[in-house]
Amino acid sequence: MAEPTRPMRRQEIRRENEKTILVAAEKVFAEAGFGGATMRLIADLAGLPKANLHYYFATKEELYRSVVQNIFEIWLQAANCFDAARGPIDGIS
Repeated sequence: MAEPTRPMRRQEIRRENEKTILVAAEKVFAEAGFGGATMRLIADLAGLPKANLHYYFATKEELYRSVVQNIFEIWLQAANCFDAARGPIDGIS
């Protein structure tokens, strides 16, 4: 009976690890820039082995794109209030 929960548990672990990596990567990229950021720094901050980072994100570029995409999604969600606003002043406030 434990079999059906096993894939779910793996998915949870995967999502949690990805989230941990993305949070660490966002901080490292913000502080060091793309050029100064290293997978080693990100792995250390995430508390994961560097090999785990490469399991989830093959390259620094792929990881950076994921971080930027997450930031854009947050901005777009916040911008949804513009649609319901009566005008620019209401939307911005």
